[in-house]
Amino acid sequence: MAKNSPHSDFVRPMRRSTRINQVAQLTVTGVDSYHGPYSEQVAADTISCHGCIFKSKYDVLIDSEVMLELKSGAQGGQPIFARGVVKWTQRPGERDQKGIFCTAIELEEPGNIWGVHEAVTATGTATQSVTLSLNVT
Repeated sequence: MAKNSPHSDFVRPMRRSTRINQVAQLTVTGVDSYHGPYSEQVAADTISCHGCIFKSKYDVLIDSEVMLELKSGAQGGQPIFARGVVKWTQRPGERDQKGIFCTAIELEEPGNIWGVHEAVTATGTATQSVTLSLNVT
């Protein structure tokens, strides 16, 4: 008779925020695995309020700090800057001869830096964001 695993009662927590498959152009600046500085324009193809995933030609170390710069959507608008940390990186496989790395960044301060106009709930359904104001007497 099999014993119950101590993990059998484990419930996976809900994701902190839902990932959105929307392209966001940004510039990533940091230090690569050879301790040399780099700055690269990339297209993050997966974004969330907690970070992003993009393809890069640079090999970076986990837990290294990066600076993200997003161009403002408004013409002549100020760019948006955010600091982040490399959470994981996927090295190119044998089939990928181009040497492209897949890199995941976690934002230092979570938020909607991407300018996405609709909020996405943990269940993955889109809802319009609503601002509530309370009158306390």
